[in-house]
Amino acid sequence: MNCAAAGSRNLVIPRVVESHADVEEIEKAVPGANSTVCLLQASDDALIRRVRKREVGSGRAWHEQRSIELSRQLENTDLANFTIKTDDYAVADIAAETFERVKWAR
Repeated sequence: MNCAAAGSRNLVIPRVVESHADVEEIEKAVPGANSTVCLLQASDDALIRRVRKREVGSGRAWHEQRSIELSRQLENTDLANFTIKTDDYAVADIAAETFERVKWAR
């Protein structure tokens, strides 16, 4: 059963979107969707702190560098409908602001 058949009107897909092709792929998977892309942005220091909380071992340095590279790449795109700066936000605060800015159907 898909989300629409189950009665869902809103769907959050937590994913890194790097191109318009990524958005198109999601829209094909969710026919009739009205897509909104939210860019969650953080300082380099915050990115490094977050990576260090979740990554251990030899791959951590790669993930630290990749998070900064991706952040720079996404700063220079027109993909996002809006941006939320997340450095000092708790997850619940980010969710609340996203909900307000997206203006989901209720």
